[in-house]
Amino acid sequence: MPDLTSDQVTAAYGQSTGSIRTKVLAFLLGLWAALPDHRDAAAARFIAQTVPVVAGAQLQIAQLTSAYLSLLLSAGSGRHVPAIAVRAGDVEQLRGVTPATIYQRPFTQIYTDLSRQVPYPEAVDRGRIRLIDLASTDLQLAKTHTAQRALADQPIAGYRRVLNGPENCGLCVIASTQRYHTADLMPIHPGCDCIPEPIIGGNDPGQVLDQALLDSAHAAIEARFGKSDAGGREPIDYRKVLLVQQHGEIGPVLTVKGQQFTGPDDLTGSRS
Repeated sequence: MPDLTSDQVTAAYGQSTGSIRTKVLAFLLGLWAALPDHRDAAAARFIAQTVPVVAGAQLQIAQLTSAYLSLLLSAGSGRHVPAIAVRAGDVEQLRGVTPATIYQRPFTQIYTDLSRQVPYPEAVDRGRIRLIDLASTDLQLAKTHTAQRALADQPIAGYRRVLNGPENCGLCVIASTQRYHTADLMPIHPGCDCIPEPIIGGNDPGQVLDQALLDSAHAAIEARFGKSDAGGREPIDYRKVLLVQQHGEIGPVLTVKGQQFTGPDDLTGSRS
């Protein structure tokens, strides 16, 4: 990795994957805006155009992730760690359902909202938001699943999540201070674009990787609620409020207490 630090490699990877994501979302939103209506025929055409674009982007992100982790692992270990092979089949149906089923959901959102007397423009906008969430998550899943494969059986202390992009939610900020084990898929949430980065070296860094950042999160809680507790018990117990729940399709998801997701047992039948 001549002339490049690990931070620079991670930043370049984040810019590349972020660019792919931006272009894909712009394309999909352009298609969405151009729809003449949201009936079945228009939905079918939209899905036929959307699925191959998202699949191609997933493959690009997976291949970039493989190459990125190969660079970091090779530089950190002093030995060549080859990039894992990534093929289209490796990123197909990461949710366990067909892409056509997934991208029917923005239209189903519209139909459901209309049946509940939601005004048509508002229903269409909710469908648009659903589309953004679905596509963003599919691209992030290509990243996290590839990283899990690439880091499996590597002699490392685990991995961290690196914040990426101009904005990051509070869930990701706190989660980025923690260490993860390579056997665990990185928890995500709708809109998440965090980067998995291997922790290389003989010394175990412990569970908390960035105490300063975690302290700043506590300071923000104190500013908002008037008090805080480094043990996470007052006024908010992070161990009870910030949770990782298992989503039936996308795996571990960062969430807060009270949110409910479809579990694996709920998806044994129809997934539409």
